[in-house]
Amino acid sequence: MQRVAAKFVPRILMADQIQQRVSVCTELRQLASDDETFLSRVITSSQWKSPTSPRPKKARRVKSNLKSM
Repeated sequence: MQRVAAKFVPRILMADQIQQRVSVCTELRQLASDDETFLSRVITSSQWKSPTSPRPKKARRVKSNLKSM
């Protein structure tokens, strides 16, 4: 069994996006060190699969029904 991430994470980020992710990660790290039960309450978007099972499907956005020219 191996763990596979089910969501896409963009690799090319703007400087403000990088800074925001660093600050959020720092805050989460601080919360995890202060509260022992913090990590047990975190929900992640990954799943376990065997090597022979099919790859998980990615969620697709539905186009709106607005008129386009």
